[in-house]
Amino acid sequence: MQSSRGKSLRELFVEHWAYNRLQIAALILVGLIGSLIFVSAQYILMLSTADEMIRRETDTIFARTEAIARSNITTFARLQNSPNPPCTPADLNDMRGLVFDTMYLADVGRMVDGKVGCTALWGTLPDPPALPEPDRISRANGVSLWWDEVGLVPLKAPVNLVALGSSIVFIPQWIFRDADQVEPEVGLLVESRDRAHVQREIGNTQGLAEEGASSSRWYVPGQARHYRRCSDQYDVCVVGRYLMPNPLLTAPAGFAGALFGGFLTGAALAAGFVYLLNRRMPIRQQLSRALQDDRLAVVYQPIVDLDTGALTGAEALVRLVDLDGQWIAPDRFIGAAETMGLIGLISRSVTRRALRDMRDYLQGGDFYISINVSVLDFMDPEFRPFLEAEADELGIDRRQIALELTERETADHQVLAEVLGEYRRSSFQILIDDFGTGYSSLAYIERLPISGIKVDKMFVQGLGRSPIGSEVVKEVIELAAALDVRLICEGVETRAQADILGAMRSGLSAQGWLYGKAVELDDFRKAAARAG
Repeated sequence: MQSSRGKSLRELFVEHWAYNRLQIAALILVGLIGSLIFVSAQYILMLSTADEMIRRETDTIFARTEAIARSNITTFARLQNSPNPPCTPADLNDMRGLVFDTMYLADVGRMVDGKVGCTALWGTLPDPPALPEPDRISRANGVSLWWDEVGLVPLKAPVNLVALGSSIVFIPQWIFRDADQVEPEVGLLVESRDRAHVQREIGNTQGLAEEGASSSRWYVPGQARHYRRCSDQYDVCVVGRYLMPNPLLTAPAGFAGALFGGFLTGAALAAGFVYLLNRRMPIRQQLSRALQDDRLAVVYQPIVDLDTGALTGAEALVRLVDLDGQWIAPDRFIGAAETMGLIGLISRSVTRRALRDMRDYLQGGDFYISINVSVLDFMDPEFRPFLEAEADELGIDRRQIALELTERETADHQVLAEVLGEYRRSSFQILIDDFGTGYSSLAYIERLPISGIKVDKMFVQGLGRSPIGSEVVKEVIELAAALDVRLICEGVETRAQADILGAMRSGLSAQGWLYGKAVELDDFRKAAARAG
């Protein structure tokens, strides 16, 4: 039988089958190429993400380590310039003041004939302990170092010792306590520049001291990803390692699914890979893209008078919106913003948005808007004029703008106090945020020209369950009363917590889910209207 064009059904079938075979071959080829590209790109992406993560963890420990070294040098300078004879009452009194004012010290002392003759906390020792041979002597400045020494003073906890001349500094182990919680695959070493001595081990450090110290390149494959950073001023380095999991072992089904999907869809997977690359890019790239696309959102959480429940203010909180429209919390991107030098842009963007959103509430009355500001912003000479100009342009009383400084953030105490004084003289309110989670001494807080304290939610949520939390809150309430400043209790989630706080003292302010979550402007307005 012939077709209308003169070809038999057999010929038509053969031609059709040949064409299909070409299609199938093309699909297989594109599928194989797509699978290869997808798997290779996914692996490179895993390397890039792993390198970014270990760099961030290493930078955090390095900043703390360098701050401790800087503190030690400053301490030695003060001790060596002291006019008082060693271990005299005047010398002991000066040393106690030094310990009280310095963040990273457990104690300081004097050495006499190779022994610890006295310390600030324990006074003159009746039986001075002899110092063992140092674990290391720095060639650069002659500093002697001991690690994890126990029993040199009545305090039995292990300490690190640093000695120069006749002065000795005791460094506590807990200075890294907030940095010890790392992922199981992460390991960090604080070591000397020549790698001869390890001062501190954090996380999974098995075999890390014997491995190479060079940083990994993103294009060089390998399960162990390394990053090393050394100080330009001090004999200290931090090396980090991330043991990247093998996807064939940790998620074999997912890995096989990726291969099969790439084989079937080929070109479609190439487009999907671009989308996945955008979703899983390191937080630094996400932040840069978000700033370009104006995807920073500001939400508002109400602050109320604890006695009456009346709305007295709101805290402006920034959120990063990813490509899926999901919110990313600030603790994931603020650190990256500070490292990239973008924190000033974020603070200005949030300030402009918050003042304009809350303008109606800020026209008269006692309502105030609270904005989180980093210490870098406070130190920026152009930030205060920016705030003043924004407030004046919108007709907002500067006293209704509160700037929150996290207690964990550090700067030179004297300089910071002077800078904050300039903001207070411009009528802005200054609040210490997350109080109780940092290392500030009472003397430090007393010297800051603050107008309020925000007690951290960790202690508020322990009310009624933890005696420690209750005692801490009572102490902070008494501190706020002594300083005559406002006290805001964060994290109030239950009526029982609110009742306990109300019974402790009147005139407190509260913030937490009991009164409202952080929401977008329209939802905040609706909630405020319902509350009357």
